[in-house]
Amino acid sequence: MKIKAHSFLVLLLSFVVHPSFAQNVPATVRGGCIVIAARSGSGSSDLSTCDRIQNTNLSVYRGWAADFLLAAFDDAERSTCGTIRCAGGSRGVDLVILNSGFAWASVSFNAMSIQQSKQLTIFISTGLIDFVEAATTSYLVQSDDPANGLRAWLQRIDSHANSDCKWHVESPLHQVDQNTFRMVRASAHAVYKFILGHELAHVMAGGMCGQRGLSQLDGESACDRYSFEHEWSSGVGPNMVIVSLVAMAHYHSLLNERLGALISPSSGLAYSEIFPAADWRTRASRIADLWVEECQSDTTAPACKEPLWRQLLADARRYINTPLPADCNDSSRARTAENNKAGDLEGTLCGDVKTFTDAATTDFASLRGTARRSSDRPVWNTNVVFAKTASCKIFARDTYTGAFTVCRFTPATQDDATQSQYKNLSKQMASCLVGWKQSQKTSADEQRTDFYNGDKHAAVVLNTDDGVRTEVWFYAKD
Repeated sequence: MKIKAHSFLVLLLSFVVHPSFAQNVPATVRGGCIVIAARSGSGSSDLSTCDRIQNTNLSVYRGWAADFLLAAFDDAERSTCGTIRCAGGSRGVDLVILNSGFAWASVSFNAMSIQQSKQLTIFISTGLIDFVEAATTSYLVQSDDPANGLRAWLQRIDSHANSDCKWHVESPLHQVDQNTFRMVRASAHAVYKFILGHELAHVMAGGMCGQRGLSQLDGESACDRYSFEHEWSSGVGPNMVIVSLVAMAHYHSLLNERLGALISPSSGLAYSEIFPAADWRTRASRIADLWVEECQSDTTAPACKEPLWRQLLADARRYINTPLPADCNDSSRARTAENNKAGDLEGTLCGDVKTFTDAATTDFASLRGTARRSSDRPVWNTNVVFAKTASCKIFARDTYTGAFTVCRFTPATQDDATQSQYKNLSKQMASCLVGWKQSQKTSADEQRTDFYNGDKHAAVVLNTDDGVRTEVWFYAKD
């Protein structure tokens, strides 16, 4: 029996208020970003990352994506806690569309804690937008137009396994009638709402969404659950989220080693090892489990109408269980021929390292300002730049050392994983600080790799004095 995804969507839409999409939302372009001022406030976003990213093809998104994302953010906030500004409070909020082929989203704030922050910045990449639009469109036309459907698109992606990596994803987007267009927009809105609800979960419940000691994957899954549970009451169809994650899983599986080489060529890690939370198939499967859990506890929910939801769940699980493709084959010659073989994320890492090391010659005065108390010193949420980083904090000059800043990474769940994190980060730093002298030290409470260049000094530290964690230190001139 063929399952028509759009029949379930029509059923849902009878229970869900149609989103009143904003029109001509004010948006500005900075570097490789489109900045949408979603909420006004007294703070400001750190958008220095945008200055290091190319704006090629960015104009494609400016004419429509800003409207839809702001509408989804408004709905996500209402579903999360009831009203506009209930999550953000008096803070300013910027939605930033960042020009990147990597599918990801992130939230950052400009203080030591979310409670002290005056500004929230939610990044969403153009790559993530592309996958949401493509997956929902191809899923909705699967039954009536299988040649342009999701299964055919996944097969075209998978066909590049064990072949050269120099190819582009063939888009399944094509002209559709007005009725299908309305369903696509409602479907994509549900997915964007879930994504933004996930980022608001980090704000409302904390970094690991109320959990402690979790792996990166389990921590992000906890925020998926938080978003799912809050969006569920408003009738979000889980199948739309699931198929978007499945499409990303196929793409990243095919390019797993290739993307790892682009992000961090010196570490030798695959993409899945650098970003364990990007296990999209596992996260899709866990959302399917949440679907079952919710329908067993509330059979009256809009997405739990018998027998259709079970049929659609079975169809979603078939997508989840479709084998992922093997890696494409890359060659060193192909990599050498690329114009930017380091990729945007490694370039961002090196750019941020340069910012800190340049500031070290000025005693961090421009970064620290006049703040003296620890609670008043600036903190950068650097998740966009350093994977797994929790925060960076500036310390004033004291009796024993010059001023310095410490960026602490989220602790790994096992000592050997933290050791691997330390070694890989040391390799990445070495690739950024070419020509700097290096030295390694080991003591009872730490291992460290120091980098020196004249007055400049940086270090990667495996700290074991009060728990095991990886840190990056930048020193001012003594």
